[in-house]
Amino acid sequence: AGIEIQSMALLVGDANYFPATGLASAAFMLVNTSVTEDALTSDPNMCHPTSAFVVGSSEVYSPSGAWKHIQVVPPYGAKTELDQAHLSGLGYYRMQLQPSEVPLEFRMGGEYKLCYSQDARFGEAIGSDVLLQTMVVWGVYDKRQECKTDDTCMRTKKHRCYVLREAYNNINNTYAAGSSCIVDYTYAGAGFEGSAEADFPKASWSREYEANYNSTGHQIGATRAFKCGQEPPANFLCHSTTSASCTPGDYFQPEFVGSNGIRFNLPPAIDWLGNDTVPRFEPRTIALCYCAYDLCVADEEYKQQVGILLYYATKVCYNSFQGEIDCRDDFTGAAPQHRFSLRVLCPPDGCVGNTENRVKIVPQDYDNDQPSWATSSASS
Repeated sequence: AGIEIQSMALLVGDANYFPATGLASAAFMLVNTSVTEDALTSDPNMCHPTSAFVVGSSEVYSPSGAWKHIQVVPPYGAKTELDQAHLSGLGYYRMQLQPSEVPLEFRMGGEYKLCYSQDARFGEAIGSDVLLQTMVVWGVYDKRQECKTDDTCMRTKKHRCYVLREAYNNINNTYAAGSSCIVDYTYAGAGFEGSAEADFPKASWSREYEANYNSTGHQIGATRAFKCGQEPPANFLCHSTTSASCTPGDYFQPEFVGSNGIRFNLPPAIDWLGNDTVPRFEPRTIALCYCAYDLCVADEEYKQQVGILLYYATKVCYNSFQGEIDCRDDFTGAAPQHRFSLRVLCPPDGCVGNTENRVKIVPQDYDNDQPSWATSSASS
């Protein structure tokens, strides 16, 4: 998942399956594996664009949404020879399939099928056929019905985390303790397709998103996001929690739960973030990226985006007007009998500019240092 597909090809053993002419209106539709020959006989509209069995835009994507119709393009029946090592030189006919607007991108892992319609109407007149072959796409998925066209179920779902000044972002302040920044796909309808070997798949993250802010810290304009695998990952997280010590990293190993559940336990942030350090103590937004196969060496191999990570930062400031405005001098804590102000630094797209935002002060406790989605979390 996450790889851009420019075209696909169908290889058939007999040219009579697809005539060499008259295919200007022919098209293919991606559907789920519930569509079979028998089921299509009972319900000829299973492949129709309005059918619940057709994959949604959050599962497969192309820029205009026209990925549903994969047009047939020449050469229609150019006979050639197969690779001798595969099918002993038997002849085949190649039908090139090209999305009506490229590229086509599977945004979720899973199993898919192709429906064929000679007139691109998929059941309204002539009817449809479903190919017997199943396309298996390795990657993470959330196949709940409400997520078919909702990117916020997985790909752009926001997960709220935090960084600390000059400390690991966990209650123990230790590298080995990991962090409470955890992304979970172990619930009903979610999981992963592919292998779960000891050393792969792996996960990584994107370059930091960029945004402009005014003098009072409010975001101005839209956020500039960076795709997974486009550039080297941000350098404020540790490599993983399996090495001897924390070094700025680029990938980590996800946790596999049961037969197809997957959980991403993000490594801790480095413990030297400060006001005058590189990288600095500041909020950040990054994409969570996944590599489903066994290479996962180069940054560009982490193609599938499986969430957005929002890292907030909080500063303790003087209890004064100036402290509340810019928190020029900040501290890691406060002493009894001293008034102080808190300044929450929002990552790109992390806060809404209204008067409904709130801060809750809670005891420092293991039950409170949980993922934001956990029922025991202080934010729940």
